[in-house]
Amino acid sequence: MRSPAPRVLRTLDRCGDALEISDVCTKRNVSAILIAGDQAGDPDLPTPGACAALDLIEHDLQARFAPGGVAIARLAGRPTREQVGQAFAAMTPSIRQDDLFVVMFAGHGMPADGVHQTDAWSLTAGEVFTDRDLALALRAVPLGRDVVVISACCYGAGVFRIAHPDRRRCAHGLGDAAMICISAAGPHDEVELMKLPELARQVVAAAGAGCSYRQLAARFAATAVAGRTFHVEARPARRLAEPVLSASAPARGPRHAV
Repeated sequence: MRSPAPRVLRTLDRCGDALEISDVCTKRNVSAILIAGDQAGDPDLPTPGACAALDLIEHDLQARFAPGGVAIARLAGRPTREQVGQAFAAMTPSIRQDDLFVVMFAGHGMPADGVHQTDAWSLTAGEVFTDRDLALALRAVPLGRDVVVISACCYGAGVFRIAHPDRRRCAHGLGDAAMICISAAGPHDEVELMKLPELARQVVAAAGAGCSYRQLAARFAATAVAGRTFHVEARPARRLAEPVLSASAPARGPRHAV
């Protein structure tokens, strides 16, 4: 016998945000690539606050998702561009439809210059992962996967803020892939190192409270230590109504309040 079609219910999340959800919640798996950049001029020593920020996100995912449904690749201590690319290549084929895929970097960022045409994550001495690299890696993620990028660094403008033509083509290649970008700074904004764990704390608190991404953005705007520094962007925009880093696959399309 076929299961009855799920009903769509209008409710409020625990932060009071209006949301339409299915009465049948589909549990899902989570895969994550967590990267801590080295301190400038001191390879092997992660940027102060970077590992603490990654710990917060990793522990939250381990606690809220089923033990057998969590796959985490963590890169710290001389992470290279090749290693980051290998982590994407190894992880993305196994991510199933509607699974959550988290990519997080915490550390120093670098502005675009004559060598790199886009902003970049500073991995270790002489090694960066540019916004163009990130856009290309995300373009390889199969459609239907729920992608969240957390960029906790200076110049973490986010994959949607596109200035260079090459990066624009990469981002357009993502199509309508469901994606959230949480960044610690806009273009040319400086971020104090103490704010790296603060970004993660805010994300974890919102996830634990069942808040939507829209509510998370409101928390960022109201937080004194992070005032006008942290950003949340969504593609498509209706994704702002979904719960932060949810362990259940959210319904897609018109089921979400906007």
